Amino acid sequence: MAAAKRVTQKALRDAGEAALAGRTEEALEAFGWMVEQGSAAAAASLAELSAFRGDWPQVVRCARMLIAEPTAVYAGNVFEDMVQLLALAGHEGEPWESVGAAAAHGLDALEASDTCEHGRHHLGTILEALAGYAERRGEGPHELVRPGGPPQGPIDLDEYRDGVDDVLVHRPNLKGKPDQLARHLFALAVVYRQPDDMVARFFDAPEAMDFDQAVEVARVLVDRGEAPRAWAVLAERIPSWWPVDDAQVAPMVLLTDRSLRPLVTPERAAQVLATARGHAG
Repeated sequence: MAAAKRVTQKALRDAGEAALAGRTEEALEAFGWMVEQGSAAAAASLAELSAFRGDWPQVVRCARMLIAEPTAVYAGNVFEDMVQLLALAGHEGEPWESVGAAAAHGLDALEASDTCEHGRHHLGTILEALAGYAERRGEGPHELVRPGGPPQGPIDLDEYRDGVDDVLVHRPNLKGKPDQLARHLFALAVVYRQPDDMVARFFDAPEAMDFDQAVEVARVLVDRGEAPRAWAVLAERIPSWWPVDDAQVAPMVLLTDRSLRPLVTPERAAQVLATARGHAG
């Protein structure tokens, strides 16, 4: 751990900037050096880049480092992404025994950490789900991040229509703000699970939609058998993807989402890494 102190926040930030700007080789070299110094934060970033490059042994090595030291990053979804990548590595041919060993290593490290009781329970539940997934050799259920979550309730269509028809009554602050209004109406369609309205609202106001909305619409298009259109929607909005943690350098949802993953060919994965994104986009 002492060696990790040689890795400065500036070095991590500079490598992240290179990755977001599409300078992948430069970022790989920088993150690789930092991982050798023991930086778990750099390992998370290197795992993301390596996943898009199809380097699954490196993904397992780096994701294992981060899940054993989750406080190296500040956003919990980085930890969750590493868990999902470990599961994906198993499906991509890495030994399930290695995936299970990574989960066990994370559980051992968590037990010895000073993480609060709530945090240990939350992270431990996810790691136990990963361990079980590895033991089943990738057989379902496939939900690892929130295993056993509650089923979605019934949809109140009257409530949805009221929210749409009287939107400016409920949200007068959206008057005169067409882009925000379009995103709000789109969000209502997502919450109330109205796929036709999601697609219609997305393409009625494409200039108001960014990567998050594109992901939702792409899922619908994939379900409809419109995979080329789904990828076109996503590719156009990769520049608008935004990380929520400095360790995040690529839109992992493209790989970890079971609906979207088949869209990402090696050529498209390279396209993602070459596209300036986040604040560099």
